[in-house]
Amino acid sequence: PSAEWSYEFYPRAGETLAVRVTRPEAVAGATLAFDSVALTAQIGKRSTNTSLELHYRSTQGGRHVLKLPQEARVSSVTVDGNSIPIRPQNGELPISLSPGSYVLGVAWESDSGVSVRSRAPMVDLGSPASNIRTQLTLPADRWSLYAFGPGVGPAILFWSELLVFVALALLLGRLT
Repeated sequence: PSAEWSYEFYPRAGETLAVRVTRPEAVAGATLAFDSVALTAQIGKRSTNTSLELHYRSTQGGRHVLKLPQEARVSSVTVDGNSIPIRPQNGELPISLSPGSYVLGVAWESDSGVSVRSRAPMVDLGSPASNIRTQLTLPADRWSLYAFGPGVGPAILFWSELLVFVALALLLGRLT
């Protein structure tokens, strides 16, 4: 059995009680936080299939807009695995936010296939994000010779091998 507590004040002769109830002021700050973002692009010969997974927390409900590439044909939008029927308009995907923590998934296809310079599609989340992961998958007959961007690191090692082979070829070419 749970006991409910109630406070009562019984004044003595000459005593008074003054009560003032106030509502605290709102603190300025963002009401939406993207905890992690994962963008996966499978670049094919004629088209690219892209999926975006956002883990977000919101303290306030409302409408938020994600800006996708103009040529994106959205195939599915899910919130916590449940499909929701929305489509982008002029590259903007309006989503309804509810207070709490959720996982938003967006999948789309575009006509841009593999080329000499392939890159991940540009997506504007409209809010700061952390823990961002981008993954590009190229066709089996393509090699990645150069990668550029923050946090890429020494992922492409072909150039150092090429320098060693050129130096070795020059040394062997001088021998008689």
